[in-house]
Amino acid sequence: MINKRTIEYDVISGILILGMLYSHASIIPGVRDTLVWNIFYHTLIVCIIPWFFFKSGMFFSSGKNLKELTRGGVKRLLIPFVVFCVLGQIFYSTSLFVKSDFTVKSHLIIPAYCLIKRGYPTGNLPLWFLLTLFVVRILYRWLYEKRINSYIISVCCLCGAFLLNYYNFHTPYYLSNIMLALMYYSLGYKLKDIQYKNIVCLVAILLFIIIGLTKFSFIDTYSNNLETGNYFLAVIVSLSSIIIINNIFRRFNPSVVLKVAALFMVVLYMYMLWFAIKNGEMRPGVIICYVISAILLLLFINSCWSLVAKLIYPVSKIGKDSMCFFISHWPLFWVGDIIVTLLNVSDNWLIFDVRLILFILLLPLFRYILTETRLSWMVGNK
Repeated sequence: MINKRTIEYDVISGILILGMLYSHASIIPGVRDTLVWNIFYHTLIVCIIPWFFFKSGMFFSSGKNLKELTRGGVKRLLIPFVVFCVLGQIFYSTSLFVKSDFTVKSHLIIPAYCLIKRGYPTGNLPLWFLLTLFVVRILYRWLYEKRINSYIISVCCLCGAFLLNYYNFHTPYYLSNIMLALMYYSLGYKLKDIQYKNIVCLVAILLFIIIGLTKFSFIDTYSNNLETGNYFLAVIVSLSSIIIINNIFRRFNPSVVLKVAALFMVVLYMYMLWFAIKNGEMRPGVIICYVISAILLLLFINSCWSLVAKLIYPVSKIGKDSMCFFISHWPLFWVGDIIVTLLNVSDNWLIFDVRLILFILLLPLFRYILTETRLSWMVGNK
């Protein structure tokens, strides 16, 4: 039984948060037309958001009543939601002002409409997750008290989300993403131990490979939009990838997994460097990748893998404090917009590099502020 935080889940959370940052930073025309994005899209992206709902279900406690769960949800989910709604909107409005596009409609009407229709303000899109998770936790607790089987809940939610997608009923967004999230959450609770059985792991691997090679499918959990493939196959791919990544870090020492990942990064970054030199695009982002690759390659040549293993600590810290990175990274987009507007930058890759540099410089600072100072109440720590 799972009754405490273990480092394997922190490491997985850290890896997926880093993947999410890359995914969001690359929402720029042309930036996703790369081998890196193609690999990422067909592997990690299918499970990032579903994994967090699934993991939350794994840690569901039947000992907490509905009142206690609601009180904890308000502290850890709704307060960060409200605070970073406001902060995100301030950064967003400042960006509009710098662009000379500041109006009452853009500052008040559109954000309010977006909040009602989509479950988040225009200033901080990822906050939809907090609101949805808050509702899901309460709904599941209520259904659990009614003794409704978790598998029945999952099937009903999946069918409901599918019908909404089939009939192209996407708004309000939270109606469908709550269904999908509740499905992952309830399955997380039921499969928290079963997923580690050999036969379950083997089936997950086979399904992931077969579907990936024949009809790759992916659903955007937030909008319940089927981006490619078949709806039900997309859910199977997500669940399979969740089970696979959980088993990888349960069956193998996290340091070994990170060593293999580091070696893969060496190959990938070397390819990026070769491609950049070939096309004369020595951008800051490429230089950063080259430096990382050179360091990892040096460690590999000198067999200093014990140093690479120490990557576990920072990655697990990112995972443990994932809330800080999750709620604070989107406002940095508006900071980046302000910078590129003032510098009159129009190249999409340079905009991506600005975002990358802001993440590297400022997100650790935000994490410190939100966990080590009196402002930690913003993420429900005190």
